[in-house]
Amino acid sequence: MAETLERSAEITKLARLLGVELKELVYLERVPAPALRGLREQVTDRLFSGDAARLRRVAGASKLLPVPLTVKIAQLAFGPLLCAATAGLLDPPHAVKVASKCPTDFLADITINLDPRRAPEVIAAVPTPLVVAVAKELLVRDEHVTMGRFVSYLSTATLRAAVAEIPDDADILRVAFVMEGKNKLNELIDVARDRLPGLVRTAYEQQLWAEALDLIGHLSLDRRAELADIAAAEDDDLLNGLVRAAQELDAWDIVLPVTAAMSPESLRRFAAMPALTQPEVLRSVIDTATQHDLWQALLPMVDTMSHDDLEEFTALLEKDTADVVWEALVEVRDEMPERVRAAVAARAKVLGRKDVISALKA
Repeated sequence: MAETLERSAEITKLARLLGVELKELVYLERVPAPALRGLREQVTDRLFSGDAARLRRVAGASKLLPVPLTVKIAQLAFGPLLCAATAGLLDPPHAVKVASKCPTDFLADITINLDPRRAPEVIAAVPTPLVVAVAKELLVRDEHVTMGRFVSYLSTATLRAAVAEIPDDADILRVAFVMEGKNKLNELIDVARDRLPGLVRTAYEQQLWAEALDLIGHLSLDRRAELADIAAAEDDDLLNGLVRAAQELDAWDIVLPVTAAMSPESLRRFAAMPALTQPEVLRSVIDTATQHDLWQALLPMVDTMSHDDLEEFTALLEKDTADVVWEALVEVRDEMPERVRAAVAARAKVLGRKDVISALKA
């Protein structure tokens, strides 16, 4: 699932870069995410490299003119694409002087065309109020992909100020989904900590589960635990919605580690959700735990199941169940809670799996 979400995010970013509709790139849905990322970076380099010598001359000439005149020429003669191409060649202090005199909408135009990899020093030098003003303009234009490109280049203080000016939690989820450098998502969540309940609720109400699950999949364990407990405190409709989303998006490889981070009370409530006890859902959970080596994450949830739900769970272990599933269960026998071990052993006995019974006793 993590790969599927990464691929979806990369296709979204590539569509924005090329100025085409998502539906025009559906043929890329089977291409691995790293390959798509490499393609996008090559396209970016191709689009924005330009004539390096000419760009350096343009950047050098801008230093010889008064800033107001430079701004006027930039708007009327150069345009946002050429300005974006030369931004990384300017001295950061001079670039900030020019930017501070530009209209916000023109700065937004430049930002849309700017490759932040080529101007990290300039981006770092831009004052927080100016960053916030441009961010608000980009939000008006639904430029989530553009905003996602720049998040990793912002200081914590600037990021906090920008997040405070994003009133809609859906925008935060959409920006996070297409964000470059997702190792910084922990920091984004830290500065948006008071927004966590809203993010969870918005994922349910606006069906942004793919964006929310992708976000969760990139967070540290303690932040996952915090989000998990927030979700578990919501009503049954939301929790059942989360289960259905995990099933539809094949996202149990993200959700199972989250359940393992839940508090015992939250875990018991989640395990009792009607949507989770459906045979097809439990079968997907078993398959995911086996394929992704997540049985240790799954066992705490299984241990909280009611007697009847636990019997339904073990009933899915059938005579023709692949040996790899039984082997995975045996491998975690030392971590297996006693009532779960007894239920699995009882099922193995019914199926005549003496090898499993013997291994569980070892």
